[in-house]
Amino acid sequence: MTELKNMTLWQMLCNAALEDPVREAVVSGETRLNYNELISRSEELAAAFLKAGVKKGSHIGTWLNDKPETIVILFALWCIGAVPVPLCTSFALHELEDCIKAADIEYMITDDCCRGNDLLALCAEQKLIPADMIFTAEECGCNSFRSISTLIHAGVCTDDELRAAERAVQPADIDTILFTSGSTGSSKPVLTTHFSRVNTAYAQASALDAVPEDRFCSVLPTFHCFSLTATVLAALAAGACICFPESRHSADILSTVEKERCTVLTAVPTLFSALIRRQAEIHADVSTLRTGMIGGSTYSPDFFCEVCEVFDFKLLPSLGQTEATAGITAGLPTDSVELRSCSLGVPFAGVELRIEDGGKPLPDGKTGEICIRGFNVMQGYYKRARETASAIDCEGFLHTGDLGYVKEGYLYYAGRIKDIIIRGGENIFPGEIENVLTADPRIAQVKVIGVPDKHYIEEVCACIVPANGCTLSREDVRSIVAAKLSNYKVPQYVLPLASFPLTNTGKIDRRRLSELAAEKLKAMQVCADIE
Repeated sequence: MTELKNMTLWQMLCNAALEDPVREAVVSGETRLNYNELISRSEELAAAFLKAGVKKGSHIGTWLNDKPETIVILFALWCIGAVPVPLCTSFALHELEDCIKAADIEYMITDDCCRGNDLLALCAEQKLIPADMIFTAEECGCNSFRSISTLIHAGVCTDDELRAAERAVQPADIDTILFTSGSTGSSKPVLTTHFSRVNTAYAQASALDAVPEDRFCSVLPTFHCFSLTATVLAALAAGACICFPESRHSADILSTVEKERCTVLTAVPTLFSALIRRQAEIHADVSTLRTGMIGGSTYSPDFFCEVCEVFDFKLLPSLGQTEATAGITAGLPTDSVELRSCSLGVPFAGVELRIEDGGKPLPDGKTGEICIRGFNVMQGYYKRARETASAIDCEGFLHTGDLGYVKEGYLYYAGRIKDIIIRGGENIFPGEIENVLTADPRIAQVKVIGVPDKHYIEEVCACIVPANGCTLSREDVRSIVAAKLSNYKVPQYVLPLASFPLTNTGKIDRRRLSELAAEKLKAMQVCADIE
């Protein structure tokens, strides 16, 4: 077993800089920072934050786009033991207010993210955040709040004070509050430690065989756990470089891979799908790509193989969630593409995996809830003791809410517990039906959900996005499933859609999809009644 590292995130960064301090650490366009520059700029800002009243344990909302300055800000906060609360840049006012209250955010740092200044001004007016505790990045050009450069020029603490604050931060301290994605329910604030974040970053880097010469293309927002840990911090743990595209548009991502000679590309399936389509148009030189991870939502084995073929790199499957500091399993580079395409890989060293049903461990091959115990398990949900107790049992196992089974040491995914459809007393796993449908080339995407039914209580509804130029009837879809699965698993309803509603992190928004399905089914029933 790999020995766990007892260090803070700041110590991890400083450790990475020892081998080659002038190696590039983070780049975006013309902005290029080496490890020495990243550390010195972070220290300067940390000293300014201390002088301004930020201290160990302060909750700092970071409402920032992805750029080198964002990494400077995060490490400045981690250096002195403050707790960043990364927030989705697409938030509306009520969402921002909810997060400020849920995480007890004391300070806010923003840049030119969408509507940031106007909404923060409203938050200040409503006394959610005092105006003098809202800071902006220099690029923002906003006169309502103090900019970071103004903060630095106003004065910094002494070097002794900075070093004392740095020494006071311990690996067991809370490093970050990240909100869950909320694809099936309301978001919850998750508490993790420097220890768990550091060791998960090293585990992700190790899974990718990352070395200082690697260049990670960061294509997912850093307010999401997958990007923050599996890309940004994994890159820095390895002493490698983070490359931020100008935007998350597929053309800009592929251009960055080509220009910066990126070697690692990690993304969610929806983004990989967009990149495949765009690559067919522009034929960017992506020959430097070596590896990457895919995660965040389900995909078919055929799609996995297509990503590998288009980008000619060794893609690794993975499983993670915010409550597990973003990392649970990953595929092995030595695994065949067939194994990598259908499994979720093996648990990270130091992570204990158990499949349960009703609290009882299940043998290999049996499907149940995926439960884990180890360094990566969260401390809990902030100020939500009841929800924490339901997520982490008395033995320390985190109940992920995901279903799966283990075969020869590899984890296989079977869906979410909340997604199980109970039709007339029969348990139906949507993932089983989805795998059958996505194997058909006429179907680009599919999500199977349960809808209310007077007789069976729940019925199976297949929401599909047809492949370009393809049309499928209800009977076409039902026939595909009937050829492979039992009759009771054949969808009663089939809803073709142009696209699926997505969350801000690229996952299918199951709540919105269920609402959309209910609206369409109701309309279909009304039309049938009229006829």
